[in-house]
Amino acid sequence: MNSWPSTRQLRDAKRRRPQGDADKIRQDLVCIRADMSSLQAQVDDLQYTLAIWVRMRQAASYGRVKRQRTSATIAHRLMSVTSPDA
Repeated sequence: MNSWPSTRQLRDAKRRRPQGDADKIRQDLVCIRADMSSLQAQVDDLQYTLAIWVRMRQAASYGRVKRQRTSATIAHRLMSVTSPDA
């Protein structure tokens, strides 16, 4: 006769035994890991959004500087063309 307990017997015994401190800690760790994964996904999303926002701000700033330089160049040329000294 087989002296080993069956899988069903082991599973039933596991269900019936009271939860010990180690089991509670193990369960807490599983929950903490799940929370950390969720938070990491949120951080990744925020970093991605922030990087896009920074690039957009930099592009807008570069466009403003470029427009200001262009406007200043055009104004300078107009002044030199329309000035009575020329």
